[in-house]
Amino acid sequence: MASLRPIVSGLVGALIATAVAAMIRRSRPLVAADGALVLRYPRAIAGFGLVMAGIFGAFAVRNAIYGSAVNSYAVAVSVPLVLGLAGLYLAAEAFVTRVIVSEAGVHVTNLWSSREARWSDIVGVSDASTDSSVVLHTRAAGHLKVSGSLAGVSAFLELLAERGIPVVENR
Repeated sequence: MASLRPIVSGLVGALIATAVAAMIRRSRPLVAADGALVLRYPRAIAGFGLVMAGIFGAFAVRNAIYGSAVNSYAVAVSVPLVLGLAGLYLAAEAFVTRVIVSEAGVHVTNLWSSREARWSDIVGVSDASTDSSVVLHTRAAGHLKVSGSLAGVSAFLELLAERGIPVVENR
């Protein structure tokens, strides 16, 4: 029976990952009262981050109190603690990150900054070469990065095409 434990835990993990992916695909962008399109991460990602933080945080506390089979106490406590903090970061990023697309322009808010570009300042859009993000290039030689994982990014890309904003080759 012990030989089935890794198989069962792998199947449970795959089921959880499939459920989270299904929730992500079902999420839709919000439309604010003033007609602005609000792109945000699906709540499933925030929930996953909180669950991840709770599980790894509990392992860190358990290992700190009762020890573990790992020879190094520092490793037994710090590894699950760092993974728990990564889950908290994921949840915070999912709760805070917003892209508001209004008649005036695009406003991007994340944990580290808040930037805005008027429609007249956006000169092009390109796909980021490292992930599924979209990068908006502005006249001031700046850029705004919009994650491809945000709910409603396809509607945002359609809106860019309607406004005639050209696709720029990756730099």
